[in-house]
Amino acid sequence: MYEFIIHLADGTDCRVFYNRFPEWKMTALSRLGKVPCPVCRKDFICKCMDKFSDDFDQQMRDGEWLSKAVESE
Repeated sequence: MYEFIIHLADGTDCRVFYNRFPEWKMTALSRLGKVPCPVCRKDFICKCMDKFSDDFDQQMRDGEWLSKAVESE
């Protein structure tokens, strides 16, 4: 299992988990509670970022972050 911290332009941080086998697959996405959610403005745990999991996954793949994680082992 691999963990990535994503820093968004608005200051929001998200934690993303991936499994590598049999192929790369996002298993969890959560917002770190440092700032209110940019979608619902809640200051506690919410599931708003789940709506954007496909976008996060595509950006991780486009930026080749998954292959870079394997190279750094």
